Amino acid sequence: MEGTPKPLRAAMKWYMFSGLRRRQLERGARRSQERRYPGDWVLEVVPSDGQDFDLGVDVTECGIVKCLHAQNADELTPYLCEWDYIMSEVLGNRLQRTKTLSWGCDRCDFRNSKHGHTTSSWPPRFVERSCGQPQAPPKEPVAAS
Repeated sequence: MEGTPKPLRAAMKWYMFSGLRRRQLERGARRSQERRYPGDWVLEVVPSDGQDFDLGVDVTECGIVKCLHAQNADELTPYLCEWDYIMSEVLGNRLQRTKTLSWGCDRCDFRNSKHGHTTSSWPPRFVERSCGQPQAPPKEPVAAS
C-alpha cells in the first residue's frame, strides 16, 4: 500500500475512528452474537478508556481461523494475523494486541489508537504467542563439558 495516496490513507484512518464506523461495528457485533453463519466472525466492541486506546474490538470467533482449520492449514493462520499490523502501519495508527485465536488464545484483543505508530516486521515476531501471559526469559545455553 506504499503506492496508496496519503489523502486516501488519511481518509481511511479518519473513517476507522469515526462515530459512523463505531456504530457500524457495534451493530455488526450485536448481529455477530446471533451466530447466523457458522464460518463467520463473532466480536465485541470494547469501550475506549480514552488513554490506552481509541477503538477496542475483541474477536471471539474468527472466520479465517475457522476456514483454515477446515482445510487443515492451522499453521498458516498466524501469518494472516500479521496483516493487521501491516495495515495499521500503513494507516499510521497504533495497534496493540496480546492475544489471537490463531495461537489458541480465548480471543483476539485489538486495541487501536489514533496516535502512535505500529511497526510490522518480517519475519513476524508473533507477540501474541503467549496469550497475554508474561513470557519466561530464554534459558541460558548449557555449557558442554
